Parts: sequence; structure tokens; C-alpha cells
Amino acid sequence: MTTYAIANTEMQLDYAIFKNITGISKDRLKSNSVSIINDKISISDTRKLAKKLTLNQSRDIPVNLTIDTANRFKESDVFTTNMADDRVHRYGINQLIKFLQLLEESSDIRLSSNHSFIKFEDGQVFAKRAEQIAQITTSQGKCRFIETTDQRQPKNMKSRENYELLPVILKSVWILRDQQHADYLWFLQIVRQKITIDNAYLSFPVKDIEEFLRFVQISVRLLPAQSWMISGNEGIKATVHDIYRTTDKKSENSKIIFKPSNSRTIRFGICITDEQTSNGKAFSGLLRFLVHLFMIIDDEI
Repeated sequence: MTTYAIANTEMQLDYAIFKNITGISKDRLKSNSVSIINDKISISDTRKLAKKLTLNQSRDIPVNLTIDTANRFKESDVFTTNMADDRVHRYGINQLIKFLQLLEESSDIRLSSNHSFIKFEDGQVFAKRAEQIAQITTSQGKCRFIETTDQRQPKNMKSRENYELLPVILKSVWILRDQQHADYLWFLQIVRQKITIDNAYLSFPVKDIEEFLRFVQISVRLLPAQSWMISGNEGIKATVHDIYRTTDKKSENSKIIFKPSNSRTIRFGICITDEQTSNGKAFSGLLRFLVHLFMIIDDEI
């Protein structure tokens, strides 16, 4: 409202000053029919642009999402803000990602909070946690969740398939948090400890088979079995299929995808299409992206 009110004033301003205040380029001004005469602009000419900027402010979507609601859930349940008492329910995912992007660009918590419509006090908490996540390393001393220690937003997932799965698993995680809270905390902690840097799978030694099986059991409640992939030996495949009854009673496309491996280590994660691999499948970065966000927003993680 203030921005639009200012734009109604009949005054001229040097373009250099206007640029320093708003960051708006000459090309953008010209494309919005704002004339620059003798390096000055008329503030009233920016009225239309100011209205567009202020109205679009809360609708910026920092990731390109195709959301298939398909009677499964309402988009507003997981992507928009509400007035909940606790931080974990107060903000939508787009708000949080936008806040982290702005924080990474400016390092200004107040500015980032204001532009993403997040309370300053909550922004301070999120900024501190984002900094702590940047310090999480593997046993080899490499950053587990980000590329460099000054990064604040989650790693880009790149594949559109990941963004299509995101609202589905996000809704499932909220349900798990509400209904099986101990499983929710345990699942996210395991991802935090085991997710790999590059390939984004979780690695379980065969000796930890019980821990692995518990993780699988929770995973298939978050996404259908065919959305997950195991890389391991035939014995592991049989064990998983026997325990979770994904036997010949179900078609192959209803089972967890299996990738044969002679390794004594079990690799497990969300599966996406990748034509460059031998079986056309690869591990997804979605779990890492998801847990990164929950580590920031949930006080218990």
C-alpha cells in the first residue's frame, strides 16, 4: 500500500537514485512504458509497475511446480501460509524457500523476512538453523547438505519429476508427524545422518539390516513402493519383498525397484527417471531437499 501510494505522487526522480532504491533496470522500466527523460523518471509513471510488483510479491514461486491435487489434498495445505501457533505449521514451503534464497543473496535477516512474509523472530531462528546445516559434514569432512558453507537454500533438485513428487511426500510427512511422531523423528534423523553428498541415497551396512527394514517400512508409507529403489544383492531383495509382502501377488510395477549390486552395502532412496543409466533409473535428491527444510522449520529435528 505504501509503495503504491508513493507512486501516486507527482514528482520526478533521478534514475540513478531510483535504481539504487528499487534495483529496477532501465529495460524493465521501458518494457512497462516508463519514460526516462534526461535521466529522470516521473514517479507517477511507475504506478502500474508498482502495483504489479506489490500484488505479485506474495505469489512468487521460487521453484517451478506442477501440483497434481487429484483429490489427494488441497494445495493450500502444504504450500501456503497460515496462522498456526507453532513455526512448523505457520509457513508454506514457498515462503521458506524464498526466505532462504534472499538470505543467501543479502545476509539480511530482516529484509529476507519482510519480503517472504515471515515474522522477524522466526526468521532469526531459521537463519541460525540454516547456518548450522551448512556446517553438517560427512566423516570425510565434506558438507552433507550444501555445496559451500555460505549456501543457505537446499540443493537444486533439477528434475521436474522431483517437484511433482514433492507435494505428495510432503503431505505424507505431515501425516506421519501427526500420527506416528516417533517414526517421523527417527526417519528424518536417519536421513540427516546417512544421505550421501552427490547421489542422494542412504547407505546401510548389511549388518544394520533391521534399521534398514524399519526405514523401508516408513518410506513406503510416504510414497508408493514403486517410487523407491534398492541397490543390493538378491538376498536383500528377497528379504524386503518377503517382509512387506511385495511378492508375486503384486505386479512388478507395484514393487520397490531393485538394482542388482554385489556390494555388501545397501543403497536406498527415491527413484526418478534417468536415461543415462543402464536401467533408466537414478536416485533422487528429494529426500535431502525435504529433510533440509524440516531441519530449519521444526524445533525437534
